[in-house]
Amino acid sequence: MASHCSLMGSAADPAWRPEYKQPAEIKIKIGDKAGDGPLHVRTKAQLPPKELEVGDNGDGTMSVKFTPICVGKHTFELTWGEEAIPGAPLEVTVVGEVERDPSFVKVSGDGLNGGVVGTPVVLTVEAQDDAGPGPLQVEADGPTPPTIQLGKLGSGKYSVTLMMKRKGQYKVEINWGSWEYPVPGSPFKIDVTEDRCGQARRSARGTPFVTNVTAFHGRGGHWTGCVRGGPG
Repeated sequence: MASHCSLMGSAADPAWRPEYKQPAEIKIKIGDKAGDGPLHVRTKAQLPPKELEVGDNGDGTMSVKFTPICVGKHTFELTWGEEAIPGAPLEVTVVGEVERDPSFVKVSGDGLNGGVVGTPVVLTVEAQDDAGPGPLQVEADGPTPPTIQLGKLGSGKYSVTLMMKRKGQYKVEINWGSWEYPVPGSPFKIDVTEDRCGQARRSARGTPFVTNVTAFHGRGGHWTGCVRGGPG
């Protein structure tokens, strides 16, 4: 019975704050009348730990060892058999200085080769775990403000869909974490043609630019967005 299990040590301390990229341990006492379990562990975070090492310590306790790879709230669901262990779900806040490396982010897609007015221009962004927790940020400017829509395709994989209303050259900046961390190849220059036979191709030099800015916060995170006008 899960009621005969209890959190121990740091995990039982409401003030516990695991440190970013430092090994941490959740220790659980398994009482004599707890039965056979087993212990099940699930975790939720902006970027969950790569591995959860669950082990029997041989002294009536079990441990869940992990190394956080992002800061912020982490939730651990701990069940013994089918029942939640007292004190679960366990919520802790990981603290520390976040490390980001945009060199582990790759941008691909046919949209890099150009587009047509009124037709979606689609890019794919793939971020490895070593890139850090993000967020993905996209800014685009050109002859008119393009619309930007971000989507999540899977763990660390995103879609960027742009829609342009006028022909010309558009500059698309893609950053990871903040505007200080451009991904390789950014800014990307995308030439957009008129629909008429797809032949009219001309850059928008000298045309006033306007800007759309969109951001997506990490894996399983939340959306933020704003629009600002460029020089007129």
